[in-house]
Parts: sequence; C-alpha cells; structure tokens
Amino acid sequence: MSDKAKVVLTDYVWEKLDVENEILGALADVVPLQVTDPAAFFPEADDCDALLNTYAGPITADVMAKMPNCKIIARYGIGVDTIDLEAATEAGIIVTNNPTYCIEEVAEHTMAMLLTVDANGNDATMEEFDPENIVQFGFENQWTDARGKGTFFGAGSLVDAEGNAQVPEEWVDSWKWQYAGMWEDWFIPNGAYGGADFLQGPGGGFSSGNLAMMHNHMWYVAPWALGDVPFTWNLAATPSYNGVVTSKMHGDTFGILKASEHPEEAFEVLTYLLSEEGAADLLNIYGGMPARLSMQGDYFETYEETNFPGQGINWDIVIAGMAYADNPNHESWMPSFQETEDRYNEFFTMISNTSDVNLDAEIALLIEDLQAIFDAAR
Repeated sequence: MSDKAKVVLTDYVWEKLDVENEILGALADVVPLQVTDPAAFFPEADDCDALLNTYAGPITADVMAKMPNCKIIARYGIGVDTIDLEAATEAGIIVTNNPTYCIEEVAEHTMAMLLTVDANGNDATMEEFDPENIVQFGFENQWTDARGKGTFFGAGSLVDAEGNAQVPEEWVDSWKWQYAGMWEDWFIPNGAYGGADFLQGPGGGFSSGNLAMMHNHMWYVAPWALGDVPFTWNLAATPSYNGVVTSKMHGDTFGILKASEHPEEAFEVLTYLLSEEGAADLLNIYGGMPARLSMQGDYFETYEETNFPGQGINWDIVIAGMAYADNPNHESWMPSFQETEDRYNEFFTMISNTSDVNLDAEIALLIEDLQAIFDAAR
C-alpha cells in the first residue's frame, strides 16, 4: 500500500498528464478516470484524499459523503457551479478553482462568435442562431494550408528530428479548434461556406466585408486586396496559445528557373526589381516588409501614404511580430514535397467539408500515410 496521498482525476480534455504527474508525483498517486457521472467516481474515489475535476458533476453532498478522506476538490476551470459549496464547507472540504483560466482565449473565441451573424440578425452565441443561413463570419485563417493553420497555435513541422512523420501537439490542438469553429461554433467558414458568393471579395473573404477578422501575411495588406474596400480595418497582434505567441512568417524571394528559356532577360528584370528604385516600387505594390535594413526606416510611412492614406494603421504590430517568428518555419523542407503537400491538403479539404469526422483517427491516418511517403523518398 502506498504511503502517498491518493488524487482522483475525474475527467480531462488533454492527451497527457505529464504536468499532473510532474507536480504531484512525489506526493501522490494520480488516478485518472474519464467519466462525467459522479456515480462513476466510485469505487476509486472511496478513499481519495483529493479530487481533480474538469466537467464531471454535479458534485453534491451525497457524493462528498462517499469520500470521507477527501480534503480538497480542485477544479481546472473558473466556475464552481457544479460543486455544492455549502456541503463542501460542512464536510471540511476545500474547493479551489482556476480564476484566470483561458480568460483571453474565451473572450477572443466569444468575440468571433458574436461577430458571426445569420440572416435574421442572430449571432452564433444565441439559441436562435441558424447555422444554415450565415451571412457574416467572425474569423478565418485565410490563404494558407494545414501547416499554416496549425502554426496559429505554435511552431512546428510535419517532420521530426529523425526525419519521421509527425503532427505537432500544437497543430493538433489548432486543427481541432478550427474544426469546432467550422462545425460546432460556426464562426469559421467551412468548405461549403468558403465558396459562397457573399465571401468573394477582391482578396477573398475579409475584403468582402462579411468576414470580421482574419489571420494572414503582410502581402495581403496590399492595394490589390484591401485598396478599395468600403470599410475601415486595422492590425492586431496574433493571440497567444498557452501563453506563447507565434508569428507565421514568410520570407518571399525571387528566382530564375533552370529551365527558363530567357535566363539573361529574366536576370535583367530581376536585377531591376532588386535595385533600390525597383524594390521600392515593387514593395509598395506587393505589401511585403523589406528585408533590406536600409529600406526599412520609413517604409510603412511611405506604404500607408501611397496605398491607405490617413487610415492610421498600427504597423508596429508587424515589426514587433518578428520577435515571435515560427521556428521551425511552417514552410520548411519536407520529403517528397509535392506528394506530402497533396496528402495534407486532402486531409484538410476533407475535414473542411465533413461535419462528423473522428479527427484523432484521421490525424493518425495522415501520419501513417506521410510516413509511407517519407520512407519511399529515403
């Protein structure tokens, strides 16, 4: 029989218990369950010293009476409405919560739902909201692939340090969040809505005026996409995930293909584009921040004056974001690039158009298929 305390974990929504075991391992035996009905706490909780709780409940006086040794019930979230606080006080059980859990994340998520509206003016937080008749969406990761969408929650690669296939944990979380946004909370356009007429602006969904927020690169903040939109807009920092901010970076370059039929002419054009005169004109059209330090000083001032006069755009967000560049970069090397890209594009197209996907199973299959591609390329 162990001399350690016994901590029963009723339920959890993450894959691993590394944090719990690391913090409590020397003091307690952590017994994980995965139940929602308090009747299923037992017999494991009969002799527990503490109860860790996520959603399972309600934890009533009768439940507490069956745990005579329990000294504390600790909730992972903010609310304690599933726990009878008066009964806990009478039983001498301390109840704790996490008062700052996901405040910013929940606020941002809720804002995206509030900005998603159906044809009757109901937003996605309302019971009357009609997901079959949406006319404005709250958010989209626009003009990127599965790797870019994954990087919204953290840097990573589909290739691990040994060259094998993987999907980083942050990417799994991001894909699941975006899948729920498409099919449960309805603030992200799914595949069918993505092709809807009301989202077809000159630069896609955001420039249509019917997408409230988007995550994208500087090349989108350009006259071809936003020059004539009938609304004002501005820039804001990418939200953090688990306290970490990640800026999905592109470093666009130009090259001359070996198969070019006119390499000398192409080199002449490229030389002009890279000259101080040519680069300045190109950058004012293209929207990319110059990598050349000598051109960065007054770039944004000139860029706004040329393309968005008087709008007062917060360009400091772009400069500050470079300190949080994704490393490894989401567009870094992969074996058999085209075949690998085709497979993960197939995966994300499928989940964008299917409402009842077992994501864990599909991600496992994706990794298996990518591994076969990587092995064939060795």
